[in-house]
Amino acid sequence: MAEANSNQVFVILPKTIYEQLAQKIPGSIWEPYMVMTVIIRFVASWATPEEEVDKLIKYLEKFI
Repeated sequence: MAEANSNQVFVILPKTIYEQLAQKIPGSIWEPYMVMTVIIRFVASWATPEEEVDKLIKYLEKFI
């Protein structure tokens, strides 16, 4: 996984994975991309607990 240099990360996901992710982690589609994929934007701030970021990473790793 690449290191992020910003508090925003844009990820291209298949719609099926996004639908599963949306059940566990709140978020929204940044924009549709091609036919069966979407671009998701994840944003963290100084107030985002590290545990929440770790939770997202663990969940996304299931699909890698």
